[in-house]
Amino acid sequence: MEFVLHKNKVYWGTVWHIITDDGMGHVAAQIDNDDPNTLFVSGLSVYEAARRRGLATIMLHEIETLAIDNDVERIRLNVNKPKSWVYDFYIRRGYELWDEDEDDYYLVKYV
Repeated sequence: MEFVLHKNKVYWGTVWHIITDDGMGHVAAQIDNDDPNTLFVSGLSVYEAARRRGLATIMLHEIETLAIDNDVERIRLNVNKPKSWVYDFYIRRGYELWDEDEDDYYLVKYV
């Protein structure tokens, strides 16, 4: 499996998109100009046909490596509360709950 990495600068920061070469998985993350010590994961998805193969874990590791390589201190993301299996996925990978509201869990991992 190979990854295609797109990096672009937009007015609010740097955005990375990691896409699998077969198009079955995608993750997007952003470093905000106002908070360069935090990388925000705005979406990680794997097509249903490619699930249960470790692809999400591999893509998350790629994003974490980008964070470390760019001297980012923490990674943050949010998970919709009805998707508790997604919450468990991140907790098993070292993310911690730092806040929550009625709809979402907010998670952080220090790298």
